[in-house]
Amino acid sequence: MPQSIIDRLGEKGLHFLERLYLLILDLLIKIAPAFVSLTDKIFDFDRKIFYPYFERRKIEMKDYTVFKLQMFSALFLILTTLFIINTLGSRSYIVLGGILLVATLFILFTTVQREFEDFAAYRDFFLSYFFLAILLAAIKVKKPFVTYGFPYFHFAAVAVVEPS
Repeated sequence: MPQSIIDRLGEKGLHFLERLYLLILDLLIKIAPAFVSLTDKIFDFDRKIFYPYFERRKIEMKDYTVFKLQMFSALFLILTTLFIINTLGSRSYIVLGGILLVATLFILFTTVQREFEDFAAYRDFFLSYFFLAILLAAIKVKKPFVTYGFPYFHFAAVAVVEPS
């Protein structure tokens, strides 16, 4: 008797998980065309609005893509520094940092993967910036070590300046 109850609960649980899996899969299949349409609109907006400014200055698309990745990485490092010195709240840091991370991943896995031959090097380089910043933020959350802000702004300046 007790074994049959456990068997029925297990069957119902597995049936529920199977239905949930199929529902999520169906939802993803329905969302995919909208996502493709959205990415096409983002590419068109970027190429029509922002890139012509750089194109007039004889900057190629590859350099423009790397510039965008550098800007997102620098902004994320600045956000992390503001979070560490308690100028930015945790919710704001998660939301703004998430937006920057998603934008960087989007550029890396669409433009860079498609058009650059050394994709792995670019991916590792830019994601290491994000990993380092997230590691510093995690250390701050685990053991807060900065209680006042202004003297530590030089960390952001040093992190953003890239030696040539």
